[in-house]
Amino acid sequence: MKEGWLEKEIGDIALVIAGQSPKGIFYNDKGLGVPFYQGKKEFTDKFIGEPTKWTTSVTKEAVEGDILMSVRAPVGPVNFATQNICIGRGLAAIRSKEELNKDYLFNFLQFQESQLIGSSGAVFNSINKSQISKIKIPVPPLEVQQQIVQILDQAFEKIDRAIANIEQNIKNAEESFQAKLNEVFSQKGDGWEEDKLGDICYVLNGYAFKSKEAIEKSSTQLLRMGNLYKNVLDLNRKPVFYPDSFGVVYKEYLLKEGDLIMSLTGTVDKTDYGYTVKVPPSKVNLLLNQRIMKIEINDSNVLIKDYLKNYLLSPDFLKRLYATASGTRQANLSSKKILDLKIFYPSKIEEQLEIVENLKNLRNCSNLLRKQYSKKIENLNNLKKSLLEKAFKGELTKEVETV
Repeated sequence: MKEGWLEKEIGDIALVIAGQSPKGIFYNDKGLGVPFYQGKKEFTDKFIGEPTKWTTSVTKEAVEGDILMSVRAPVGPVNFATQNICIGRGLAAIRSKEELNKDYLFNFLQFQESQLIGSSGAVFNSINKSQISKIKIPVPPLEVQQQIVQILDQAFEKIDRAIANIEQNIKNAEESFQAKLNEVFSQKGDGWEEDKLGDICYVLNGYAFKSKEAIEKSSTQLLRMGNLYKNVLDLNRKPVFYPDSFGVVYKEYLLKEGDLIMSLTGTVDKTDYGYTVKVPPSKVNLLLNQRIMKIEINDSNVLIKDYLKNYLLSPDFLKRLYATASGTRQANLSSKKILDLKIFYPSKIEEQLEIVENLKNLRNCSNLLRKQYSKKIENLNNLKKSLLEKAFKGELTKEVETV
């Protein structure tokens, strides 16, 4: 540690307040009293307390400027309280004393977050008031703390601005690709056909498998809507398995490589459904679950599968698709209504193949660009971590202002 610096426990130089969840009688939905924050990563308020019934025996309060720490998974993320609030069991409030600059403490806790998560990436289930209090923090003189905060603020402002620009570039690249999709599939010119999907395709809706018949592990996995997230098949998202005999008993619902499937349920006013995936090679048998639809083409000499997949992902089609959804909170698509939607396609298979190949090349370029941009963001975030590490080793200098 740098000469002149001390090492202290947080509990010696800051007040740590553990959250407490009051009984239901202390909540109301009328906007009375103080907001109640439960402790999610976003720190969003859930309930409002009634001031006439509040006592320190049933509530734990944080004041504006206190640091809020998530103490249940995810453990570690911090934020500032922007107003006086009551904090639930998922949060702790940390209030620095006179000898500790609160912004210096905030930066230290951000640096400490990776230590709380652990190098293996395994998240702690929880951290309590006593554990927070015993965390050791290097404490330079107050004026040095203020200098460190100023240097970090200036550096982080530049880094955050660079990250925002890169994220905008990623967004622009995706919008460019989506615009190209729309341009390709809206031609309707000479040699193009216009049909209802139901005239050239047929569908199979998934089966409602009983959850009580699921088993811990097998070679037969149930393909659920969550596995189709954002048009990518991810079999590791909350996998559910059934006896291998189900592949025989329910062979009609057994998917094969190359099948096109679409998720049919999501959230009203969102676009978290209508995901379309072409089933890749799999080491397990995949069963088609309810609210997922398999789409088959009647005649491969009329329409090829990869062309159809791209068409189903185009913004114009998705706009028409979402317009058919029903439900007040849960958005539900009907396979019958989907088959009534129109599709435009070249009558020549060779032209369809050319379009598919061009889109494939364009998507590869877009994905490569996104990967490069994501790597830049990763490097900038690593730079932040490096600066924080230097700061609390006493190695931070004015030179980082040029970052």
